[in-house]
Amino acid sequence: MSTSNDFNDLVYLLIAVVIFSLATICLGINGESVEMDKNNNYNISSPTSNFNHSFPKEENILLTANKLLIKEGKEEAKKEEKEENAKKIKVIITAYSSEEAQTDNTPLITANGSLVQDGVVANNMLPFGTKIKIPELYGNKEFTVADRMHSKNGNYKVDIWFETKQEAIDFGVKETYIEVSQI
Repeated sequence: MSTSNDFNDLVYLLIAVVIFSLATICLGINGESVEMDKNNNYNISSPTSNFNHSFPKEENILLTANKLLIKEGKEEAKKEEKEENAKKIKVIITAYSSEEAQTDNTPLITANGSLVQDGVVANNMLPFGTKIKIPELYGNKEFTVADRMHSKNGNYKVDIWFETKQEAIDFGVKETYIEVSQI
């Protein structure tokens, strides 16, 4: 399927979602109802009228937790929903070690008060305790946000703690994405 067709399908879907959402809100206030059946047909009922409509392009849509997923089939949509729960964010990855020149005067203690250890990362955007993965570099290994960086680094940088300065230097700087798996 071409990109323009994907875009057109997305626009079509968004229009359907807006119609359905507005109808649900507006009609629900007036004692009327909006229902969607398992075949993605919706029915708007009121004391004076009845309106039915089906969006044929919606056959591959799954309604889950107020979110619509478009996929080749509903099983794939369910899989995609789980994957979407892990939010992907493009970041710059750097490294640091427990050296006062790279930290503060307590180089073995993170900003949240815990001791540094394998799997600790620093980031300014995510709350302490957030679990992330860096799949392109570390597969399914989970890291925990337990430290912060200087504010000049912004939000889209992740600093991985290494035991030695040389390991941190060898790691260098990489551009990749992280998956936020648990906040």
